[in-house]
Amino acid sequence: TLWLLAKDSKSQQRLRKEVSAVFSKSARPDYRALKELTWLDCVVFESLRLMPPVPMTFRQAVTAKKTVLSKF
Repeated sequence: TLWLLAKDSKSQQRLRKEVSAVFSKSARPDYRALKELTWLDCVVFESLRLMPPVPMTFRQAVTAKKTVLSKF
């Protein structure tokens, strides 16, 4: 998320403005105030879409000889 924000200064400025507005009202905003951070939700979901945290590893066993398992 931070890397993507570093590359997109407009989104970074918009997010900073939104977060500053919420945190300027209170140092510890309540749940309702945090629900106002809609651009933050968009940024997080977009970063998860572009760079999902689940690695995709395809494992494959390869042997030099043929392996016969019963009738298969």
